[in-house]
Formats: sequence, structure tokens, C-alpha cells
Amino acid sequence: MTKIARASSLLQISKILKNDLNIQVKSFEFLKVKHVERLIQHLQARGQSPRTSQNTMAHIRCALREVGREKFAFDPRISNKKLGISGASRDGKHRAISLEEIENRILKLDTGAAATTRLQMAVGLRAREAIQCAPSLKSWLIELEKHGCLTVVHGAKGGRTRIVRFITEESKQSALQAIKNAHQEAIKNNGVLIPSKSLQGAARAHLRQMKAAGFQGEESSHALRCTWAQAQYTRYMEMLGGDEKEALSRLSMDLGHGDGRGRYVKQVYLKNTIQ
Repeated sequence: MTKIARASSLLQISKILKNDLNIQVKSFEFLKVKHVERLIQHLQARGQSPRTSQNTMAHIRCALREVGREKFAFDPRISNKKLGISGASRDGKHRAISLEEIENRILKLDTGAAATTRLQMAVGLRAREAIQCAPSLKSWLIELEKHGCLTVVHGAKGGRTRIVRFITEESKQSALQAIKNAHQEAIKNNGVLIPSKSLQGAARAHLRQMKAAGFQGEESSHALRCTWAQAQYTRYMEMLGGDEKEALSRLSMDLGHGDGRGRYVKQVYLKNTIQ
């Protein structure tokens, strides 16, 4: 979904340059410093947050590299600091939700959305990963039974597959039950968890249900991933005798962020713990 989000962002940037700012450039090959400056100023005037502006610049730099303008992509004149968008906090905005509250909200969902939500809770999936995972459910059952882990393929951010490990029997059995339930639901729905004519339609339908059930704002569906991450971190800390650095590294791998992003994972997933 990162590639899709980037493409959508770049298309929107192109429209703003052309329609709002009357900057007529045929491609990012012809983008200049003054164009970038005017774009960011325009977006800030519209109320865009520094963090979102940072994402916008990340997409622009990627596009510049793809058209052979590597040097310009990292030109100090269009650095985040120079553009006035540096220093945005990456602290976690989502708050882990108690298991009791999650169960109360799941009762308000239809069976497909409920199965998807339970998968997020038991496996630590992103919403898109859970929505798209139906083709993997059967193989997950085999993987989990034989090896105590499973491989997330469909919907993985940036197309980066990852392995999620289950280090206690309780967490393994919880995942197995959620996967079995989802597998049965997918069979009933012709191979999908959220029936729709398109992936985007399924995502929108799922989001509507989640919001109606109370999963929104800092307690949106991503908060379910935070809840899972905090439980997984506790399990690692117990297994590793309190080695925080190693526990964070392994948790980061489970979440799909790589082994070198423990600090980021702590900021985003572990900051707002369940009270």
C-alpha cells in the first residue's frame, strides 16, 4: 500500500502544482527549488501538518530519484529544515485498547469485519493486511502448527513480507483460533473476508463499520496493532530476561519495520499503554 499511497500523493501534488499554483511542469525532471517552496507554503497555508508535509517531501524525493535527479532530491535548499517542516513528532498517536472494550465493540460488527478485527488482535496485522489475508489463511494454519510462526504476504506495507513469531502457547492458540474463524468466514464469502467489488471498496466498507463500532481517532483499528505489540513486547521481555534492546528489535521485526527500528517502535507502539 506504500506504493499506492505514494502514487496517489504524487498525482495530487501534480494537480496542485498545475491547478492551484499554475506551475506548468511536465514531470518531476523539471521541478525547481522555487516550485517546491511554493508547494509546501501552499500546503501549510491550507493547514497541512508538518508530519504530513514531511511525507509529501519524501514522496517528491522518491520521484526525483526515479527520474535521475538524486542530487537534487537531497539538495539542502529543499531540506525539511530549510522548508520549515522539520521536527515533527513521531510519537504514537494511537492508544492501546483493553481486551474487554475490544470485545464489546466487536459485537457490533458483522461476521466478516469481526473476523478481520480478531485477526488484527491475534496476529498484529495492519487493517489492509487483515482485509487481504484470505489467500494465506490455510497456509498460516500449517505454518503456525509446524513452526510457531506465519508469513504475512498480502497487503504488506511496501510489498515487504515478514514473519510473525508466536513465543507462548497462549498467543499461538489465540492466533490459531482467529485464523480458523477467518478461514471459515472466507469460505462463506467466496474467498474474501469483506465482500466488495474492489479492494478499495472493501477497505472503505470495513472502515465504516469500525468507526460505527467505536474504532476511530486514537482508538482506530491501528490501535489494535498497538494492543498486540504491547502484549508481544511483554512476552519478549519475559523470555529474554528483561533485555529491552533485543525485545524491541524482535518486536520491530514482527511488526514489519526491520530489526534496526526499536526506538521507533517504542515511540509509536509502546508509548500510550493501557492504563
